[in-house]
Amino acid sequence: MDATTGERKWHYQTVRHDLWDYDNPPAPILVTLRNGNTSRDAAINSSPRWGWYLGTNSFHGTAYNFLRNEKLDAKNFFDPAKKPPFKRNDYGFTFGGPAMKDKAFFFFSYEKLNRRESSTVNNTIPTVAMRGGDFSALAVPVYDPQTYDPATRTRQVFPGNIIPANRIDPVAKQLIGFYPAPQNDRLSQNFIFNPPNREDVKRINTREDYQVSQNHQLSWMFNSQSDDIPASTSLPSPAFGGNTRATNVQAYSTGLTWAAVLSPALVTTTKVGWSKDEFLIDFSPEAIALGDVNAKIGLKTPPSTLPVTYPTIAVSGFTSLGAGNFQPVWSNGQNRQLKNDTSWTKGAHSIKFGIDAQWYGATSFCMPLHACNLQVPC
Repeated sequence: MDATTGERKWHYQTVRHDLWDYDNPPAPILVTLRNGNTSRDAAINSSPRWGWYLGTNSFHGTAYNFLRNEKLDAKNFFDPAKKPPFKRNDYGFTFGGPAMKDKAFFFFSYEKLNRRESSTVNNTIPTVAMRGGDFSALAVPVYDPQTYDPATRTRQVFPGNIIPANRIDPVAKQLIGFYPAPQNDRLSQNFIFNPPNREDVKRINTREDYQVSQNHQLSWMFNSQSDDIPASTSLPSPAFGGNTRATNVQAYSTGLTWAAVLSPALVTTTKVGWSKDEFLIDFSPEAIALGDVNAKIGLKTPPSTLPVTYPTIAVSGFTSLGAGNFQPVWSNGQNRQLKNDTSWTKGAHSIKFGIDAQWYGATSFCMPLHACNLQVPC
């Protein structure tokens, strides 16, 4: 601000804990732009990937692309002979400039992140012999629950640690078939799986400034972000490993700012804004395609309106079966805000005051999925 006339030469304000508190950038740097015999003062703001000039009559833009893939990465100890895919592509552009010379300015940025990775999951699943009831390879005895003697409080071991075929529950027989075939003869760590681990993120940021007069400025901003993360399971379908969570997030925010120099001693900024975020955690399409697994295998559970009924079944010592519990989960939150910051200077004294009013609202929904536990004594 020019101390003599009160004219606002340059203004920057950091706002915390409100709708404008997103990835707070560093403070702008005052620079002088020269073109031939002409010059113009401006403020430049930057971030690790892009920068923009604010309040100039020239157009500026940037474009970038960050790429990484598995060809330059070291091999994980548990990875198979071929390294799992790892591709991360982060690209975008920015563009800004005048809409009306010395009057209106705009800035726009777009960013897209495509992540194509995979995880390495070292699973322990039942061996082929165990699936038929043969636990003779285990040193731990397998007891017959029907031989329990209340008087001695003891049980008898299955002969040879082998459960007769007619003693295996028909539902358990079907569930055990959901496991994939073991990849080796070991009793543990016998199935390595490399599930896809993907993510798609899109961000749009825009801001427009309008110089109403020498001492009054209006600014409008709009930001949006979407994040889509498909499920990454521990085992292939139909085992899944007890997790098929697919996540989708949508977020938006917008706000209008009025900055005014009312006098050389009185400066005020008023903001009104709105933000919304919505996220959904649901079953993966592969899990939904299975439908009512409980009915198909004869597992009796309470009625459910879920698109898939396939609860997590924990088998002691082994990777679980199932599509997962406590989903879908849906949440919608909104925030409205009205804020004013005013500074008044009187002689050697400076007074700052204002108001910050926010109205939060959120709605959420969670559908628990019936859980079962199958404990295999071993």
